Amino acid sequence: MFGDNTWKLWLTLAFFTLAIWFAGHQYQSTFGSRPPEWMQLREHKSQPIEGAFHSDPAWHHFRELARTAVAAAELQCAGECTVQFIELGSGRNRTVVWSGETVHNQGFDSLPVIERRVATDPSHLLGYYTIEGAPLPFATNKYPHNDQQILVTIHLDKPLAPAAGRFLIRREDGSGFTSSDSGGERTIRLGYLRRMPERVEALGILLPPHATLLRYSPEATATVVDGPETMVAWFSNGLQDNITLPSITYSLH
Repeated sequence: MFGDNTWKLWLTLAFFTLAIWFAGHQYQSTFGSRPPEWMQLREHKSQPIEGAFHSDPAWHHFRELARTAVAAAELQCAGECTVQFIELGSGRNRTVVWSGETVHNQGFDSLPVIERRVATDPSHLLGYYTIEGAPLPFATNKYPHNDQQILVTIHLDKPLAPAAGRFLIRREDGSGFTSSDSGGERTIRLGYLRRMPERVEALGILLPPHATLLRYSPEATATVVDGPETMVAWFSNGLQDNITLPSITYSLH
């Protein structure tokens, strides 16, 4: 019925068919009808920073902070620039953490997307933006090697050329941000600020409306902008020491 080698061919095909069926059955049994969570990609739209009839004071402070830091990095010939800015909320207003960083294309082809690993939940991300404040769409999925992190793919409005750099902004819900209270006073420590030749860092904080600024450290290198919402900021290129831990103390009426 079969030639000398035909039966071997049919046996091989039957073996591969059985192997494929078994692998599919195992996958179905393990993951059900959906792929594992780390393979599920979710697309997001960034929330607008400002609307047609809404002016955001935090955005104006952050934008000036970012522009100053970027200009200082260019003057210093530093390839890296990072900015972190905390917009403290009160009452119904939530706390928002603003951050910005210089991203680079170290490849030989233009990059239409930028990928980042972030230690947060996707529901906390409010959006990604250009330095002009234009919203950028992004996608998230779980990082397979760490349940506390996610992978974020940011879709750029225009591809990033090879060897080029660009400043990108991220906003996220900072409702989990905590401060140490002492009576009616609240103290916020912003994290370490380091003076380095290849990098410019900036840290800033915007107090809730009508809060009273009591103390801040280090005083000599701080930038303070008074108003209904007081802003305090520090730049690493202006530090007197190589490393410092800025902090502020304020009270609410």
